[in-house]
Amino acid sequence: ALLDGPFDRGRDGPGGWLILDEPELRFAGSGDALVPDLAGWRRERMPRMPDTPVFSLAPDWVCEVLSPSTRRWDRGPKMRIYARAGVEWLWFIEPLEEGLEIHRLREGQWELSGVHLGKGTVHAAPFEAVPLELDALWER
Repeated sequence: ALLDGPFDRGRDGPGGWLILDEPELRFAGSGDALVPDLAGWRRERMPRMPDTPVFSLAPDWVCEVLSPSTRRWDRGPKMRIYARAGVEWLWFIEPLEEGLEIHRLREGQWELSGVHLGKGTVHAAPFEAVPLELDALWER
């Protein structure tokens, strides 16, 4: 919700993104089916919402909210599949530890781009144009 207004709808931000909650992804040729917590496509790659229940175009950004039951899957197989598909940015949010971890894909390998813990304001790539209040991520 913090990204939707400024980036998907262009309210108080630059727009330019299509952000979806739990889209089903099926990447061509792999047979992999994944459902990230959030995914975003730059509008130059996906100008409008396609009329389909499943997306084969890899998102530019994926966000996974980690829990004890999903941590191993999200950080292991899912992370490798996202790399194979060419997802450029991957966020892990750890609500219990109040952490945001940002990874960027470079030459097929994930590179840790940033780690933000606790409270404060960050400019988190690829959404650095608008400040993100970390406190809002940990509210229960």
